[in-house]
Amino acid sequence: MHRVEVERRYGKPARDKVVSGTLPVGTRYHGETLVRAVYRVHGGILEVEYVNRDVKSVRTTSAYYRTADGIGPAAHLPRDLCIRLDEVGHVGPPACRNAWRGFDFDGECLDAWLASHRARAMTVLYVHRGRRIESVRIGDPAVILPSF
Repeated sequence: MHRVEVERRYGKPARDKVVSGTLPVGTRYHGETLVRAVYRVHGGILEVEYVNRDVKSVRTTSAYYRTADGIGPAAHLPRDLCIRLDEVGHVGPPACRNAWRGFDFDGECLDAWLASHRARAMTVLYVHRGRRIESVRIGDPAVILPSF
């Protein structure tokens, strides 16, 4: 999808930022310009990352956007799933599950839940320590860069 189509649907962004030097050597988009635009939608934000005016990543904090089975911002994770317990990176509770509905927990790198879809797209659930999903990001793994 192109930026023109996004702006036709959501209007002009509240904020627009050119982020230089974020796409490292070895990635598909190295040397390209990344633009991060923030739109205000449904009681939250929709952050869209563009490379060459094409949408590559979308993140939202709006509870309006959810999957059919209720995964989205403001949803709560079950108590037996892993979460990061502190800034050092300790994970718990003891014997917690690190896989859930196709997502795998990454406490070392992101403190988030990741799901890859045939390496063409990645979904990331960013979680607050209280087990509430703060935001969801979906997009090209070469732009999301979960380990950088």
